[in-house]
Amino acid sequence: MQANKIFNRCIMAIGRLPMDATVKPYSKGGYLAVFELYHSDKMGWGDLVVEVLSMGQKLGVGWTLLGDANSDPSAVLATNTGSRSSVSGLSWAEWQLNQHEMD
Repeated sequence: MQANKIFNRCIMAIGRLPMDATVKPYSKGGYLAVFELYHSDKMGWGDLVVEVLSMGQKLGVGWTLLGDANSDPSAVLATNTGSRSSVSGLSWAEWQLNQHEMD
């Protein structure tokens, strides 16, 4: 399946194995991959935010940052809005980081 190949390219670009990964058809067409990444529990919030930003940059440039940087930052990479993916076949990505999950 082409979606699994694209997902694997994303994981290779990020450079970290995911936890609980699923790849399934998306209701609006294409496929959706959902996964979580482990981060060290010894990291401070600021270092964690920078690490996640860095991982996102490995997938592409032109992310739209959303949410509150102090509690639940997120970002979207959408090639139809001018973002550029560095992973062949990837047209949309999103990351979320929730501080309440660290407690």
